[in-house]
Amino acid sequence: MLIRYLKKNLNKIIRLASLLIICLSIWACNKTANADDRDAQKFTPELEQQVIAIIRKHPEAIIESVRDYQDKQEQILNLLLATLPI
Repeated sequence: MLIRYLKKNLNKIIRLASLLIICLSIWACNKTANADDRDAQKFTPELEQQVIAIIRKHPEAIIESVRDYQDKQEQILNLLLATLPI
């Protein structure tokens, strides 16, 4: 009897499940956005000035980080290109 009910109402069940998934996704996105807003509020002008001062004193750290990032991206690209059939 349950199987017959499920077969008869399968489209309704699928639509209801889809609606539930969409609602949960929207809710989760909203929670993430609210958390990002709270994190952004933690940065004060004093903290921003401290970060800027550190960057001005040690610009080589930024340059080194960018170079490391570029090297890693190039390695990933080379790996991807190596796996493509030519």
